[in-house]
Order: sequence, then structure tokens, then C-alpha cells
Amino acid sequence: MINLNSLEILPSEHFTFEKNEGLIKLFNVSIDKSEFSSWLKIKLPNYLKKGEVYSVKIGTFSVKSTKILVGVSNYDESVTRRFYPREIPRGIGKALYRVEAEDDYVFLNLYFENEFFINEVTIRPESKSTGDNHIYKVVADKAIEIDDYPGIRIDFIGEGSEVYIQEGSNFKNSQIKIVDFSKVIIEKTHPIGINNTKIDFLGMSAHNSLLIKKGTSISGANFYIGSENNLSVVVGEDNMWSTGINVRASDGHQIFDNKFGILKNQARPIVIGDHVWCGANATILKGSVIANGSIIGNSAVVAKKFQENNVAIAGNPGKVVSRDISWLRDLII
Repeated sequence: MINLNSLEILPSEHFTFEKNEGLIKLFNVSIDKSEFSSWLKIKLPNYLKKGEVYSVKIGTFSVKSTKILVGVSNYDESVTRRFYPREIPRGIGKALYRVEAEDDYVFLNLYFENEFFINEVTIRPESKSTGDNHIYKVVADKAIEIDDYPGIRIDFIGEGSEVYIQEGSNFKNSQIKIVDFSKVIIEKTHPIGINNTKIDFLGMSAHNSLLIKKGTSISGANFYIGSENNLSVVVGEDNMWSTGINVRASDGHQIFDNKFGILKNQARPIVIGDHVWCGANATILKGSVIANGSIIGNSAVVAKKFQENNVAIAGNPGKVVSRDISWLRDLII
């Protein structure tokens, strides 16, 4: 993700701008024809290299819907590319582009109708990057950098991310796919380990985190922690999870109020307490809180805060079906 305050924006006869605390406010002064020389030009701190493929995300906020046209160009504008127009909704939005660089592109170019804010510009090569990413094995509270860890594949797609795994943790057929400036911490697992599990920091998100505390076992789960920034998922100590479990901190797609253009489904953190038994095929959605000692029934859908300890939650939507209960890992004989 690019620091917006550091971006150099070139003057334009049709557009002007203001920078303020991580936002860029863009104004349309006058629109004639969409001449490339009149577009608002943002000089990229790192140019897009010829032959590479990039994902480009522009985060927006607008008081009314508008259209944006985006392009890229090389230093002397002898090679230019434009992409099809996108609608910018009222409220929070984002425009995503896939750019195949036919030359070294230096400028990101914008043409638009009404004023709006840019709150994010993220550019990432689609090829896997290992720049400034690290895997650590934690031994007696000391982090030792390693290249990989048995039983779990770790793919860095971005920069500035870290994965910490405590010594003695067990994995089988599992994967972490992590993007920019994010963190995974896995404390020492239960001997059963974490198996058949995918941890996916989706899309062009950043500054997201997952913490799985000590003594937890997972037979099969998918964690989706992305599509938005600054998300967190916490799994407490001594959890016992079955198979087919889905954890989603974001809906992934936008829902807007038609009258006011307000985003209705922003992501929210998920907190799962200690000693929670999660049954097969359960789904845990954004904003969920599950208290200590609880049981999540098979195929339950949890989508709110359950802050009472030692309850059983079942159904869709999930609701408390039993109180003042406890559970053990021991099999029924």
C-alpha cells in the first residue's frame, strides 16, 4: 500500500487536488475532451516494470456517485493504456484493475466527473514476492527465522508480512496465503495439530492478523481474512474444531444503502474464546464473539456476539440452545 502523502501529483488544467491526513481530495475544474495530456497524473514511487502483471486497487469515498477512468503511461507518454470506466458509488468504494505492463509505466492517470476522495492506492505484482517477509519458529520465547515449516505451505503475496509458529506445533496439508503487512501467530498446537486448513488473506488487503492460541486442534477449516484492511481473528486456547469450518471476517463484496450510499457490510473482527468446541461445517461470520467453554453445533451459522460462557449455539442463524454446559475431549465410551 502506497503512502498517499508521499505521492507526487502533477498539475493539470482540468483537475486539482488537496492532500490531508492520508486522503487525497480530487476536484474537477472543467472537462472538455478526454485528452490524455489533460488527465491528472500521479507519479508512482515504483514504476510498473515492462513484462510484469500487476493488481491495482484504488480506494475511494464519494458523497455522490461518479465515474472514473484510469490509465497508465510511460515517462514520455509515448506508450499509454486506458481501462474501461468504472462507477464510483456513494460512500466507500474501490476500483480494481489488472495491468499487463507493455512498457515501464511511470504514471497512474485519472479522469473523472465529480469530486471524490482517494483513501488508498495499492499496487502489487501478481508474481509471488518474498520482499521483506519472514517466517519464524518460536523456541523458548525466541524467534528464529526459518525458510519453511513441516506440514504447512506459506505463500507470501506482497511485502512486510510475518508468520510466527511455536516449536512443537503440528500441521498436515495446510496453507497460509498472506498479503501486505499482515501477521499470523500460531502458538503450540494440540498434538492433533492443524490439518487440512487454509488461511487466506484475500485480495489486495493489508494490516490484517490471525492469532491461534496454544493447545488448539483443527481437523479442517478455511479462514478468509481479507478484502478489507485492519481485520483480526483470534482463536483462543484449547479449541477443538471439526472439519469443513469456515471463518469469514469480511463479506468480500459491497452492499450499499440506495438512499444514502452508505456501505452496509463493513468487516469486523472475530474473537473466539478459550476451550470452544466447533462442530463440522459451522460458519463463523464477521463481528462474531464466542465466549469461553462454548459449543458450536454442526452447520451452525454464527453472526453475532455470544458473550455468555458455557453455552451451546446451534442453527441458522445461530442461537443459544443450552446453557451452563461443559465439554471434554474424551470420547463417549
